[in-house]
Amino acid sequence: MTNSAPVFTAGGGSDDAFTRVSTSATGAQADGASVQAAFSPDGTKVAFASYADNLVPGDTNGAPDVFVKDLSTGAITLVSTDASGVQLGGYQPIFSPDGTKLAFATGADIFVKDLATGALTRVSTSASGEQADGLSTTNPIFSPDGTKVAFYSDADNLVPDDTDHVRDIFVKDLTTGAITLVAPSPYNGGPGGGGLENGFTFPPPLVLTRWHQNRVRVGHSARRHHRDLHQGPFHRGHHTGVGERQRRSWGSRQLRPGVLARWHQGGVLYLCRQSCAG
Repeated sequence: MTNSAPVFTAGGGSDDAFTRVSTSATGAQADGASVQAAFSPDGTKVAFASYADNLVPGDTNGAPDVFVKDLSTGAITLVSTDASGVQLGGYQPIFSPDGTKLAFATGADIFVKDLATGALTRVSTSASGEQADGLSTTNPIFSPDGTKVAFYSDADNLVPDDTDHVRDIFVKDLTTGAITLVAPSPYNGGPGGGGLENGFTFPPPLVLTRWHQNRVRVGHSARRHHRDLHQGPFHRGHHTGVGERQRRSWGSRQLRPGVLARWHQGGVLYLCRQSCAG
């Protein structure tokens, strides 16, 4: 059975060769859709989510899983498992900046997998280790130094006094276990609140940028928010989109179709819907 949504990589040679990545170690095509591909920082591996159950032996959970394909050897690994091999399911994979770890979402949680040891860490917890009580915890992304992970969650027990009952952006320190609510969600802002993208910026300490996406249109003003974790509250600015070319990735994170990225002066990465400049 051929897959209606395979994952390919494009070669850099003159023949523009494509390689089907969503295959088993023996080359069998995935029997389910494969999505959300992300390269490792060194370009030797690709992580992706797949509904296929024939990419590795024993994939029996009937849910999307996260796989890592070695482009040199063809080996493929089911990553969305705990240390004992229990299949968790997962999607939205992203490599750490050094390529040694992979973060992914399961819907209710965010996990980080050590690709060398197999150790699994639940990131979506309070500072005391309490698991998130929300229904949706998604969109993990590493800080540039790999010591923190930002993510969305609608849980209200990750930090004290989180009472809005909607999705917010949190940052988890992987070393200390501390967790910070850095961006109250625009979903509680009424009509026109819009979605958001989260991304760490270079250089520190600026950490997050978010846009009220459905308000951003070519030639129209859009609110821009960024936060310096060392200086407190959000700083707000206004920005007019005037036509910036689309970029499909930031680091190893692929942005959603239609979301644009632009590096701004000072090294801040801004994300917006139709265009961004300035």
